[in-house]
Parts: sequence; structure tokens; C-alpha cells
Amino acid sequence: MNDTLEFNQGFKNPLSKKEVIKQTKSSEKAFDEWLKNEKNGVYPRGGYNYSNNTLIRKLNITMEEQNSLITIISAEEKNIRKKLANKKSRRNTNGLTKKQQELYELKIKVIELKKEGLNNCAIGRVLNINESKVRRLLK
Repeated sequence: MNDTLEFNQGFKNPLSKKEVIKQTKSSEKAFDEWLKNEKNGVYPRGGYNYSNNTLIRKLNITMEEQNSLITIISAEEKNIRKKLANKKSRRNTNGLTKKQQELYELKIKVIELKKEGLNNCAIGRVLNINESKVRRLLK
């Protein structure tokens, strides 16, 4: 009960203590009824009857509140987290994708060769790229 009351206080608009106790008692009673029908005393469905969407709707959990939750999240929040994880893993420590990093390194080589006095055509031959790409990289 204390854990439930503490959890309730974490919400933006927590229920009253009386309401939490009332709802908890009814769920305990229902759970005890479910267990009566089981030979080994274990609830066959292994947990709660509510989906995340039902919990979110019943508890009025906002998207902002879901940001700090781990398990009670909507499909939308799950997709947002998945996209962020994929985005982070695609980029290196400089925040660049593989292709962006390759272009950055090529640009450095082009600049170094230009400082050595080579013209664009010669730089292209050395790096095996065409002259127009050399010009774009120097912009």
C-alpha cells in the first residue's frame, strides 16, 4: 500500500489517499477471486489486465509524464525513443554519419593538397575524383 501511495504522489494530479486505498482494495479482492479458481494458486495470465494504453487513459498520463516513465508508455512514445536510439547509433562521436565523415576526411585531404600548391585537376588525379568534386569540396 505504501508503494502504491508513493507511486500515486509522482503524478501531476495524484488521486486522494482515500481513492487510492479504495481502488487498491477492489483490485486485491478481484485478484483473490481469480486465484480461487486456480489449482496451484497462481494467476494464469501472469500480471495485470490493463494494457499500457488503458493505464495511460485511466490515469491521464501525459506525453511529458511518459518521458520519465520506463514501462507505461504509449506506442508513440516507444517509437520516439526507438528513433532517437537509432539516430544516435548511426552517428559517430563527431555527430556525423559514415558518409558525412568520409566527405569531411576527403575535404581535409583536398585542402592539404591545395596548400601544397596543386591545382584542382591535379588534386582530382591524386585522389581519384573529378575536378568538379574538388571545386565543391573547396567551397
